[in-house]
Amino acid sequence: MVAQRLDEEGLTGDAMAVRGALSKKVPNYLDAARAAREGLGPTWYKVLSEVFDPPRGRALEESLALPRAIWELGSKLVLTTNYDRVLHWACPERDDLRSWDIEAPAELVRLLRDHLDYPTIWHLHGTIANAADLILTPDGYSRLYATNDAGGSHYEAALTSLRVLLASHTLLFIGFSFEDTTFGDQLRWLEETFRGAGGPHYVLVRGAERDRMRARLQGLPLELLTYAEYGEPLVARVRELAAVGHQRPMTP
Repeated sequence: MVAQRLDEEGLTGDAMAVRGALSKKVPNYLDAARAAREGLGPTWYKVLSEVFDPPRGRALEESLALPRAIWELGSKLVLTTNYDRVLHWACPERDDLRSWDIEAPAELVRLLRDHLDYPTIWHLHGTIANAADLILTPDGYSRLYATNDAGGSHYEAALTSLRVLLASHTLLFIGFSFEDTTFGDQLRWLEETFRGAGGPHYVLVRGAERDRMRARLQGLPLELLTYAEYGEPLVARVRELAAVGHQRPMTP
């Protein structure tokens, strides 16, 4: 969609840069996003809104089965790197739902004390409600995950809270490919710092991709849980996990 928009505006070179980044053997989504932002200029935010902020009425009810199953896991907190409102639409307690942007220092303190009283979505990479601050391009990732000259992340409370959660709680990763090594680096930090004592953490993976995922996760403190196929089998697997024990889910 973005490359097509660039073509329509006569920005052929930028469109080629986007397609080139996405057509690599290992697609580079961050470089694609950077090329799109540089090419589109101020229009970039309008395109983001069109992609990530559609009206609720356009969502098919059956498409909400997985996010609804995620809430059935029973955790009051769902962490997500998605920017959209799908988890909001699926929450059974929408009137009480709380939503956090990347950094919410006072709220994160309550989280670390396990004092969440309401269902909460933490948009770790930002929310479309604040499109200018989305963690979507390389410079955005560096603001959250990389340290600056002063020795800390731009979002220090967010990064510290994420690391504490990784060390002290069990997370279930749903929909994560882990092709982006940036988040994986946080798990490597966990393994190196606590020498395998953190977690345990789990990742749901399609059975046909189990061996490839195992190779990709080499060295990361994650246990694989398989499901047969996308769609209803994945929804059924999440509901099965909800029935046997609650996890703190994290979605892409």
